[in-house]
Amino acid sequence: MDQQENLIFENLLYLEDQFLFKRVSLFEKFINKDLEKYKNSPYYESLVYALKGGKRLRPIILFLTAETLGMPKEDYFPAAFAIELIHTVSLVHDDMIDKEVYRRGLKSYYLVYGEEQAILLADFTLALVLELANRYKNKQVASILADTVRSMSEGQLLEIKLRNQNEISWENYFQIIQNKTASLFEASARIGAILSTDNEYYIESASFFGRYLGIAYQIYDDLRDWDKKEYVQKLKVDNKKEFLNEKLHLYLDLSRKALNKLPQNNVRNILNKFIDLIIKV
Repeated sequence: MDQQENLIFENLLYLEDQFLFKRVSLFEKFINKDLEKYKNSPYYESLVYALKGGKRLRPIILFLTAETLGMPKEDYFPAAFAIELIHTVSLVHDDMIDKEVYRRGLKSYYLVYGEEQAILLADFTLALVLELANRYKNKQVASILADTVRSMSEGQLLEIKLRNQNEISWENYFQIIQNKTASLFEASARIGAILSTDNEYYIESASFFGRYLGIAYQIYDDLRDWDKKEYVQKLKVDNKKEFLNEKLHLYLDLSRKALNKLPQNNVRNILNKFIDLIIKV
């Protein structure tokens, strides 16, 4: 998926007169400046390494959702960075558990810095996420992040526990992808929404948009990397690929319907194009 994501990112940057290019560029500067505070930490170098090559898809969802709903009341960069840190550490642990050799064109973190440091990186990153969340007057940000990390860890554990089973039910598969992947997409959209509006209808619609997009994205990823996804091949359904393709289109459609409940404007149009770019069907 790395080459595909590189192409996605290049296309995204030039959407709508470099609308996203400007925001992603500013976000990268924010990350670099924020990390400078930890330059003397023994984790600094390795965290910079772990963050390399990330396409910032989840922060982009947060940016665009916030701006679809108006002018954010608080800076969305700290929350977006917290989202990216959570995602990055989840990949570090995934690679170690799955014994992956490469990530984003580089050697996996645990192979460069060791398994012990890969485990401990999560503790260090937790401190950064807590500090970032604490910058907000709106305490829902911290609550959403906490719920999301819990959900992701539960999804990862369920996947591990089901590894030795010969078959996996659709219900268990769905729970894994909803917890591991969709929860962070949902958090990105929900936080973006609450930073811009108090309208509960829009907040819930944005949340469903993120959740359904996350489900569709993971199914799409599983179909593209079919040979590498052992747990997907154990799915206890007939005609597995056809079944998952139907689910992909279902949740993609649900995502668009939820998105289209948000105000119609140029930024929402970019979000719709964003969906087309990350999921090619």
